Amino acid sequence: MGYLAQGTRDKGQGTRDKGQGTRDKGQGTININTVKFSLKSLSKKIISLVPRALCLVPFIFYFNASIQAQSNNEKKILAILDAQVHAWNQGDFDKFMVGYVESDSLMYIGKGGVTYGYNATLERYKKTYAGADKMGTLHFDILHMMRLGRKHYLVVGKWSLKRTAGDVVGHYTLTFEKKKGKWVVIADHSS
Repeated sequence: MGYLAQGTRDKGQGTRDKGQGTRDKGQGTININTVKFSLKSLSKKIISLVPRALCLVPFIFYFNASIQAQSNNEKKILAILDAQVHAWNQGDFDKFMVGYVESDSLMYIGKGGVTYGYNATLERYKKTYAGADKMGTLHFDILHMMRLGRKHYLVVGKWSLKRTAGDVVGHYTLTFEKKKGKWVVIADHSS
């Protein structure tokens, strides 16, 4: 027979020792007192983990809020792009430009090179797309949105103009920056 007090199994005769709290049913001996002690220590360990788990709650809320903030930021950016499409299709260049930063630091990169500044970009649009036959109907397809940081997003998309002067399509990369609580395009590469 083996050691019963240590909670080891004994492949012995199938005895039951009430004094030691052991039971043997021919498969081995189990010390019931040790099992009770193991359950107590397990419950103590679980209880000791509760405060640690509670420490994770703020992080869970932070990451959830971060995901929601990202989603809200993306919704705001998409709303700007929708407003631009609507303004373009109404023939209103000034409202179309509301999505851009009103600054000399704005960069527009197109087939003709780089145009710097809000006013120069607005004038370029007015010159290039003068008249309803050249403006046509604008449509954007968003291909990719990527958060670059807390205050920056990159948007890659496809634009198309359906017009009497001939349909045209191309792609764009927009860099958005959050300035004074508003998302604005600071760089536009369209071709």
